[in-house]
Amino acid sequence: MQFKALASIVALSAFVSVNARPTTNDICLKICAPQELTCADGWHSQKVGDYCNTCCLDQDSSLVKAAKAKAQAICWAICAFEAPSCPEGWEAKQFGDCWSCCTVESDSVSPAQTPFGMCKHM
Repeated sequence: MQFKALASIVALSAFVSVNARPTTNDICLKICAPQELTCADGWHSQKVGDYCNTCCLDQDSSLVKAAKAKAQAICWAICAFEAPSCPEGWEAKQFGDCWSCCTVESDSVSPAQTPFGMCKHM
């Protein structure tokens, strides 16, 4: 009985989560619950698509303000003696005598601009 219920939930989640995404640039958890969630302090429940509910950070949260204010650069763990030829989307950056390839990961904390894929691989 439990297996059938779990299989039904996974199948439904996979079906609805492919196109479900927040309609704003909220910072949300990548989960898809069929019912409204009770979220932690500083978070609120948000309906995503027709069948998914998730928890999103309140926009006045200090975590949201910090994330929006400073996108973190992601760099390779190398120390080249000259500027390397970096792939598309990356650029050479110098750190003292060392060079590396870096990019800014702007959507690492917000799934708002990409479809949720949390259940389709289960």
